[in-house]
Amino acid sequence: MLNVMRYSPRNNFTKIPNEILYNCKLSDKARLVLIYLLSAREDVHYSYEQLIRLFDTTSYSIQKAIDELVNYKVITKYVKAIPNEYWPSKTPRNKNIYALNNPKIWKDLILNDIC
Repeated sequence: MLNVMRYSPRNNFTKIPNEILYNCKLSDKARLVLIYLLSAREDVHYSYEQLIRLFDTTSYSIQKAIDELVNYKVITKYVKAIPNEYWPSKTPRNKNIYALNNPKIWKDLILNDIC
Protein backbone atom coordinates (compact mmCIF):
# COMPACT_ATOMS: atom_id res chain seq x y z
CA MET A 1 0.00 0.00 0.00
CA LEU A 2 1.27 3.44 -0.88
CA ASN A 3 1.42 5.90 1.98
CA VAL A 4 1.06 9.52 0.99
CA MET A 5 2.52 11.96 3.45
CA ARG A 6 0.67 15.23 3.51
CA TYR A 7 1.94 18.28 5.25
CA SER A 8 1.18 21.93 5.21
CA PRO A 9 4.05 23.90 3.67
CA ARG A 10 4.90 27.08 5.48
CA ASN A 11 6.44 29.13 2.67
CA ASN A 12 8.18 28.96 -0.68
CA PHE A 13 5.65 26.76 -2.44
CA THR A 14 3.44 26.90 -5.50
CA LYS A 15 -0.20 25.91 -5.74
CA ILE A 16 -0.83 24.05 -8.98
CA PRO A 17 -4.40 23.32 -10.11
CA ASN A 18 -5.15 19.59 -10.36
CA GLU A 19 -6.48 20.23 -13.86
CA ILE A 20 -2.92 20.76 -15.02
CA LEU A 21 -1.57 17.65 -13.31
CA TYR A 22 -4.35 15.36 -14.54
CA ASN A 23 -4.62 16.66 -18.10
CA CYS A 24 -4.14 13.73 -20.48
CA LYS A 25 -3.73 15.77 -23.68
CA LEU A 26 -0.68 17.77 -22.55
CA SER A 27 2.63 15.95 -22.64
CA ASP A 28 4.61 15.51 -19.44
CA LYS A 29 7.17 18.02 -20.65
CA ALA A 30 4.51 20.64 -21.44
CA ARG A 31 2.99 20.20 -17.99
CA LEU A 32 6.40 20.50 -16.36
CA VAL A 33 7.25 23.66 -18.30
CA LEU A 34 3.88 25.17 -17.39
CA ILE A 35 4.29 24.32 -13.71
CA TYR A 36 7.75 25.85 -13.72
CA LEU A 37 6.54 29.03 -15.41
CA LEU A 38 3.61 29.32 -12.98
CA SER A 39 5.97 28.94 -10.03
CA ALA A 40 8.08 31.92 -11.04
CA ARG A 41 7.56 35.41 -9.70
CA GLU A 42 5.86 37.79 -12.11
CA ASP A 43 9.02 39.84 -12.60
CA VAL A 44 11.12 36.81 -13.59
CA HIS A 45 11.56 36.06 -17.29
CA TYR A 46 13.13 32.93 -18.73
CA SER A 47 14.93 32.58 -22.00
CA TYR A 48 14.56 29.63 -24.28
CA GLU A 49 18.17 28.63 -23.54
CA GLN A 50 17.55 28.76 -19.79
CA LEU A 51 14.66 26.32 -20.11
CA ILE A 52 16.82 23.96 -22.17
CA ARG A 53 19.56 24.00 -19.52
CA LEU A 54 17.10 23.78 -16.65
CA PHE A 55 15.32 20.70 -17.98
CA ASP A 56 18.53 19.22 -19.41
CA THR A 57 16.88 18.44 -22.70
CA THR A 58 17.03 19.32 -26.38
CA SER A 59 15.78 22.49 -27.99
CA TYR A 60 13.33 20.38 -30.02
CA SER A 61 11.77 19.00 -26.82
CA ILE A 62 11.32 22.43 -25.25
CA GLN A 63 9.96 23.88 -28.51
CA LYS A 64 7.44 21.04 -28.77
CA ALA A 65 6.28 21.67 -25.17
CA ILE A 66 5.99 25.42 -25.80
CA ASP A 67 4.04 24.79 -29.01
CA GLU A 68 1.58 22.62 -27.07
CA LEU A 69 1.06 25.42 -24.55
CA VAL A 70 0.56 27.93 -27.37
CA ASN A 71 -2.06 25.62 -28.96
CA TYR A 72 -3.89 25.42 -25.63
CA LYS A 73 -3.76 29.23 -25.38
CA VAL A 74 -1.88 28.95 -22.09
CA ILE A 75 0.87 31.15 -23.45
CA THR A 76 0.93 33.62 -26.31
CA LYS A 77 3.77 33.91 -28.80
CA TYR A 78 4.92 37.35 -29.91
CA VAL A 79 7.52 37.91 -32.60
CA LYS A 80 9.85 40.85 -32.15
CA ALA A 81 12.10 42.04 -34.97
CA ILE A 82 15.63 42.79 -33.79
CA PRO A 83 17.74 44.91 -36.14
CA ASN A 84 21.04 43.47 -37.24
CA GLU A 85 23.60 45.80 -35.67
CA TYR A 86 26.52 44.42 -37.66
CA TRP A 87 24.87 44.46 -41.06
CA PRO A 88 22.19 47.20 -41.09
CA SER A 89 21.35 46.50 -44.73
CA LYS A 90 20.31 42.92 -43.89
CA THR A 91 16.82 42.07 -42.75
CA PRO A 92 16.27 42.03 -39.01
CA ARG A 93 16.20 38.71 -37.22
CA ASN A 94 13.12 37.67 -35.30
CA LYS A 95 13.01 36.85 -31.62
CA ASN A 96 10.13 34.87 -30.16
CA ILE A 97 8.72 36.16 -26.89
CA TYR A 98 6.19 34.13 -24.91
CA ALA A 99 3.81 35.42 -22.25
CA LEU A 100 1.56 33.51 -19.86
CA ASN A 101 -2.10 34.21 -20.44
CA ASN A 102 -4.64 34.78 -17.73
CA PRO A 103 -5.81 31.36 -16.38
CA LYS A 104 -9.42 32.35 -17.05
CA ILE A 105 -8.63 32.02 -20.77
CA TRP A 106 -7.18 28.51 -20.72
CA LYS A 107 -8.59 26.86 -17.61
CA ASP A 108 -11.77 25.68 -19.38
CA LEU A 109 -9.76 24.16 -22.23
CA ILE A 110 -7.62 22.19 -19.80
CA LEU A 111 -10.65 21.14 -17.74
CA ASN A 112 -12.16 19.43 -20.77
CA ASP A 113 -9.23 17.04 -21.12
CA ILE A 114 -8.90 15.56 -17.65
CA CYS A 115 -8.27 11.81 -17.70
